[in-house]
Amino acid sequence: MKQIPLRLEQSSYNAERFFVLHSGVITAYEALMQLVESLVLVERKFAPVFIYGQSGTGKSHFLSVILERARELGVLELLSYFDQNLGAHEDSWASEFVAKYESVKAQNGLMIICSQVHPSKFSTNPHIQSRIQTTEILELNFPTSVELKPILEAILTKRGLKLPQDMLDKIAKHSTRDLLSFDVVFSRLNELLLEDSKSLRSQHGRKLVSSALKFGLQDKLGG
Repeated sequence: MKQIPLRLEQSSYNAERFFVLHSGVITAYEALMQLVESLVLVERKFAPVFIYGQSGTGKSHFLSVILERARELGVLELLSYFDQNLGAHEDSWASEFVAKYESVKAQNGLMIICSQVHPSKFSTNPHIQSRIQTTEILELNFPTSVELKPILEAILTKRGLKLPQDMLDKIAKHSTRDLLSFDVVFSRLNELLLEDSKSLRSQHGRKLVSSALKFGLQDKLGG
């Protein structure tokens, strides 16, 4: 599944309202929030951070929350974000990475590098490797099974949808923990509801949920 690059200006949709803190992200969240809040200090230090996690661990949403906090504190200009494009050849972004890193370093700002892969696999370029070695490494992981329900509820709220609890339980039970797959499920559910105005509480509505769930899992498996 292709990841959409995050831009600083795209973090203005009140991301924190729909963000559910869970065990897979709490360590990274607390560390980054502390670094963002330290940007208000006159004697701040350069802070390079490397965040990595599998597709679907919610990196874009997570970083939107961090950027939102930086904007609230008025320090967004001291924060820079670099997202590795896995489909691009390293030579096409190496110079951009080095330039951005050095620019943020000169300001004693916060440099966030984001990737799906561990930093050891991020680059073979020695100029990039030497800079990656200076970073604080933070990993994002999937939530546990018991943490799924509130995350599903937040995704539903974001999409303007509401489901009966038993139907929500069904989706939580049968879906994967991949947050992107949840978005696929609910996007499909939303499409189905637009096509048919019958109530979700009806038997027909339950069939819509099953159809959306099946569609989401097929998309995840490439079916």
